[in-house]
Amino acid sequence: GLQGSALEKEAFWLVRALDLEAFEDTRSEHLSGGGQRKLQVACALVGSPKLVCLDEPSSGLDPVARRALWQTALTKLRSASASVVATKSTDEAEALCSKLAILGKDGSLNTIGSALETRKRYGGGHELRATLRRPTAAEIWDSIMERREADAVAGFVKSCVRALGGIVSSEDDLHSFAAGLARGGSQKAGYDGFIQELRRVPWVHGLRMTDGSTGDAAVSGLSAKDLLPEDSPEVKAELIARGQKILAELRPLFPGIRCVEEMSLTRIFQLRDKGANAKATWNVADVFQNVEDRKNRLNIAEYSITQASLEHVFNQFATRDQEGDGVIPRSARDEV
Repeated sequence: GLQGSALEKEAFWLVRALDLEAFEDTRSEHLSGGGQRKLQVACALVGSPKLVCLDEPSSGLDPVARRALWQTALTKLRSASASVVATKSTDEAEALCSKLAILGKDGSLNTIGSALETRKRYGGGHELRATLRRPTAAEIWDSIMERREADAVAGFVKSCVRALGGIVSSEDDLHSFAAGLARGGSQKAGYDGFIQELRRVPWVHGLRMTDGSTGDAAVSGLSAKDLLPEDSPEVKAELIARGQKILAELRPLFPGIRCVEEMSLTRIFQLRDKGANAKATWNVADVFQNVEDRKNRLNIAEYSITQASLEHVFNQFATRDQEGDGVIPRSARDEV
């Protein structure tokens, strides 16, 4: 251990490196949660022990304090220590560790290796992160009428009525109305024709726009204002269809493409690199060009292309753990 001036010098350096100068005369029990966390890390690093074990060391810290803690820990650990860090933060794991191990919920070891090796083995090359354009009510209507499904038409009508604060007084009349539209009603007039049909039905009551207008004025408001919420079944179904269209459009260009994550309007697609023995036929510039050429047709508002992240690999293992299989299939590993 350290004694005398050496201990004072070490404590002085750690206090300032972790931005604890203002609390030098404060008892630890009176520190905030973040301050206590930094003090705990400082105590663990004093004297550069041969082995340091840290459990989520930057938990509860703001981004600036987190980076300062990581830099301080790295400075100390590089000199004479080995460290074991338990964390759910992939950023923290990459910042502090030269080798990573991902454990299953039962404690089994799923993989071990450097961050680069883990990304290459399980990340599948590059990711296309696309933000879809939010579908309008008119676009959803056109999509429904292409399929001509009476139940889908009825659901769309109910969602529109609900969005306007109204009620449907007769389910039988609703389904008869929907069946008529599915058979060809309003086909030529499109969405505007549907609006005109909805004006005339006697079994919809209490329609009200947010500006207070009611009745026909509220119905006509649907033509100018998209009121369907993002979590409505019709919007969700349209977003799923758009994701499938992206896959179908890009699969001939990138055969290994698959959707790995869906969050609201965001879709993350994995573009698997070729296997070790395969001849690469595209690069990142090719991906950008191919997506850009199809951006409007695929209803993509914005997109980015990056190397597969460590966070995505971790999420893959977490998902498979929840599904009862914590191991990524060997076929994915063999492609590296």
